[in-house]
Amino acid sequence: MKHQTAFNAIPQIDKCTENGYPLEEMKMVHETRKIMGDESIEVTAICVRIPVVRGILNPCMWEFKNDDDLEDVQRLLSNAPGVTLVEDPSFQSDPLDTDAKGNRMFS
Repeated sequence: MKHQTAFNAIPQIDKCTENGYPLEEMKMVHETRKIMGDESIEVTAICVRIPVVRGILNPCMWEFKNDDDLEDVQRLLSNAPGVTLVEDPSFQSDPLDTDAKGNRMFS
C-alpha cells in the first residue's frame, strides 16, 4: 500500500477502471444494480477506505422518483439475508462499527 492505512482515510481504493473510476466504486455500482434487480438504476459511488476493526461501512444516498420506491427498497433490504435495516433517522442513530459484530446493517 502506498499510504499508511491505520488512522487514515484512503480516497482511492484499488486501481482505476477504463472509465476512470476506481474499481471499488464500480463494484458498488454493479452490486447495487444486482441487489435491486435493475440494471437501469443510475449509481454514482464514492468510496473512501477508513480502517475499522469489524468490517466496512458503505454510506449511500439514493434519490427516488416517488415515496413508493423508498418503501420497495426498505422492503428489499429488510428481507435480505444477513441484513439489519436501521430505520431511525434521528441524530446519531446510524449503525456503528462497534455495533456490527458480524451483521450487515443499513440506515
